[in-house]
Amino acid sequence: MEIEIRETIVTPKADDAVVQLHISDRKLEDESASFVLRLSVEISPMHDAQLSTIQREALKRARKALQDLIDSQGLT
Repeated sequence: MEIEIRETIVTPKADDAVVQLHISDRKLEDESASFVLRLSVEISPMHDAQLSTIQREALKRARKALQDLIDSQGLT
């Protein structure tokens, strides 16, 4: 199976929103998955935004955080 977003949960908060993404190469709870990544990212509220826009923003924030981690560890 292809790696893709299998589940998205958006939880609005007072000043932002928490977006949780479950990314995997198998369906949820399938223990045969070879790739599973769960992200929880705070983003600015995106009123009336399509789900794909919210997912994209969460992935961009996660990418930056992961790149910063790689850079700080000298892993580049």
